[in-house]
Amino acid sequence: MASTGPKWSLYPLLAVVAVFEFALGGAHIAYCSPLFFFLFPFINSAFGLVTAFHAIFLRYPNRCDFYLQLTCSSIGFFFFFSSLMETYCINEFKYADETIKDGVCHGLKYRTIAMVGSCNDLLANLQLSILDKFGWEPKEREWIRFFTSISLTILSGIHLLICTLLTFYSATETKIRLYSYHYQVVISIFIIIVSFFHLRYCCTFFFLYLPLAIGMFSLLQGIVSWRTKCHGSTTRALNIIGAAFAVLMNATTSFGIFCWFNRNTVPHMITRHCHWLSHREAYCMRVVHFTHPYIDWLPQETEREIAAIQITVHILLFIFSCIQFSISMRSAFSTKKQYLYY
Repeated sequence: MASTGPKWSLYPLLAVVAVFEFALGGAHIAYCSPLFFFLFPFINSAFGLVTAFHAIFLRYPNRCDFYLQLTCSSIGFFFFFSSLMETYCINEFKYADETIKDGVCHGLKYRTIAMVGSCNDLLANLQLSILDKFGWEPKEREWIRFFTSISLTILSGIHLLICTLLTFYSATETKIRLYSYHYQVVISIFIIIVSFFHLRYCCTFFFLYLPLAIGMFSLLQGIVSWRTKCHGSTTRALNIIGAAFAVLMNATTSFGIFCWFNRNTVPHMITRHCHWLSHREAYCMRVVHFTHPYIDWLPQETEREIAAIQITVHILLFIFSCIQFSISMRSAFSTKKQYLYY
């Protein structure tokens, strides 16, 4: 990919987006937005600028270019979703002499209220001074926080899209091939991570340890496929079993989603299976309620956060199971070496 054409023009665009992110990062900290302490705007913009200028001064991409773009995409992924959550919850954040109210953002508010309060105490005079210079009222601080968060959400989304596209372009130009077993290892790690939340928050059939067991098997499956390059009867057998496990996880998570939507109904017929081994479920819930920070919360606040985490876990596991099934089937029944790169 020479330094001409529409693909190359993404690099200057990435640099421009990163500059705006950096500028808004100052307002993000100065006005004590809920997640200001992560410094995501500065970290994301710094990697974006380094990635952009490294590529601009190259005529053709190299491996270093690819790794920078991959890192930029990874950081941008977390920044985008954190900004999205912050924007969604920003109107709930009113810290001055106000008790914590019930709401979907209660957990985020509870975990950040101390740091945001300290930040406001430290920078209140600076905030008011800036507002006074523009002739704005102190109440405009909430509007500035909202504008900053929504702007960073848009910019981080553009940043993530550009870095992702450039990552695939560089992979193509530098002949970096990402085979199916590479994706398999990554997906298995994600499944294992999510499985701990599945256990911790008492999701449907949590006591069977299915996501954790399937994640561990998927990791073994990916490693064996990697070592054998998807050749051999043992590898094919592992991939067939992995596909079966993926179907099993897909079925259980689909049923878990069904149970989640019927969690407040009286158990009958099919829904009574949602509370299989109800004593284990009740004990698990009691453990959650008596752990930090939930021990300081009202029961309904705890239930609300548990429900939000449960549906998120089920959806993620459903998506991962579909991907795992697809990759396992490709690896098991393909007659030639498959690779997944663009």
